[in-house]
Amino acid sequence: MPGAADVADEAPEVIEAPEVIEGVGTRRLGVAAWVPHPAMTNSTSAPLATRDNKRTALPPFSIPRAPAQDDPAQRLQSTQSARRGVSATARVMRAAPACRPDMAYDPVVSESAAGRGTQRTPMIVDCDTGIDDSLALLYAIASPDCDLVAVTCTAGNVDARQVAENTRAVLELAGRPDVEVAIGRETPLARKLVTTPETHGPRGIGYAELPLARMPLSPRFGPDLIVEEARRHPGELTLVTLAPLTNVALAVLREPELPRLLRRVVIMGGSYRSAGNTAPTTEWNVTVDPEAAEIVFEAFAGEGADLGPNGRPARPTALGLDVTERAKLLPEHMARLAALAGCEPDGSLRGGPGASGSSGVPTVNPIVRYLADALRFYMEFHSRYDHFYGAFIHDPLALAAALDPTLVRTEAVSVEVELGGRLTTGETVTDWRRVWGRPPNVDVAVEAEVDRFFERFIERVGALAAGRDPGAPPRDPRAPPRDPRAPPRDLA
Repeated sequence: MPGAADVADEAPEVIEAPEVIEGVGTRRLGVAAWVPHPAMTNSTSAPLATRDNKRTALPPFSIPRAPAQDDPAQRLQSTQSARRGVSATARVMRAAPACRPDMAYDPVVSESAAGRGTQRTPMIVDCDTGIDDSLALLYAIASPDCDLVAVTCTAGNVDARQVAENTRAVLELAGRPDVEVAIGRETPLARKLVTTPETHGPRGIGYAELPLARMPLSPRFGPDLIVEEARRHPGELTLVTLAPLTNVALAVLREPELPRLLRRVVIMGGSYRSAGNTAPTTEWNVTVDPEAAEIVFEAFAGEGADLGPNGRPARPTALGLDVTERAKLLPEHMARLAALAGCEPDGSLRGGPGASGSSGVPTVNPIVRYLADALRFYMEFHSRYDHFYGAFIHDPLALAAALDPTLVRTEAVSVEVELGGRLTTGETVTDWRRVWGRPPNVDVAVEAEVDRFFERFIERVGALAAGRDPGAPPRDPRAPPRDPRAPPRDLA
């Protein structure tokens, strides 16, 4: 592989900043001209991975151009105008192809592999894999009620190429190289990318070291994957977003019916009733790409967007900092998880540290060792900035709530994202007193059963680390990746 000197370290191109248009009593997003980003066209640039702070090139991959379709401007404009008046987002949607689902809705009732009657939730996760994202992926893999169909990657905690590397490495660590991983857009819609190495480390996984991933990236563009799978299985998929909403915004622009094609959307993002963690009133995921968040929230607004599959509200469930920061993972939680896995909190087994003993028997539990090294960095960060030695694990709580909605209590409210504030850009402005008089567009979590969540997290991830995947048969890490065009498991 070429060394660091052989790799060009160029910043991704950023599209022209959008025009902010004042609507009636509120600010709306408008883009005068949609400029395709290089990530939406064919690309042969080599993704970057780092080990020991050295940058090396991975094999090149290609992202296909979105298929050309007829100009849908008139259809999209009339749809949005009828729902929200002349919405500025509709001006962006003129560049997005319309579609209709190509198959009838078929309710999802699937049996677990263990045959115990567990209903499984087909799920796509959109993430910017840092430390807590990786914990969420491990929780998904460890959960017998989750059918992880695919993971889409965008920039946030680290750059998108490193996100794709981290995601695949974590999936391989957990024995799931069959899960499709697709990279999406590599920059926010209208702003320069900002990452957070001080929180997650230069590679996004703290002090942890994982082998370079061997599983290939999907040839599909992340937003296309979301749209295609939703069209293929309308009313069945749950989308969990743990990152800036860039990929989801592009998916909504390409398919305005997405809120009604998905069974459920769960968002980790926003600060609805508490202080922020990026600026005084803003949360990281929304701050990185506020325009994307506004597009997504607006897509669920209005009378025409109220009902989804089975007559349920199509509104997304959003977990903000006031709820996710109650999920404080402490060293005692890690000690309990490690005990279930049959090892020490640092992952070492009897026989001492190291990869293997003289007999070739492993003396380190790889999953617990990964958790220990990643979380040590995360806990040191929180010790410096939040004055406790532990870690807020925002993303696993959001994913757990997607699998079991009873873990959170929500309130339906109207939310907009501030796009032009001098001090508040990225703030999720929430109409708790209903003074706007608008239909709600988000179900905001106001309470969470954190103790019940931690019991499940410890039990499930501990069992995964011990090699006991509850409710499913063992998976061969050497198995080839699944066909990306195949339907989700248990849905064929």
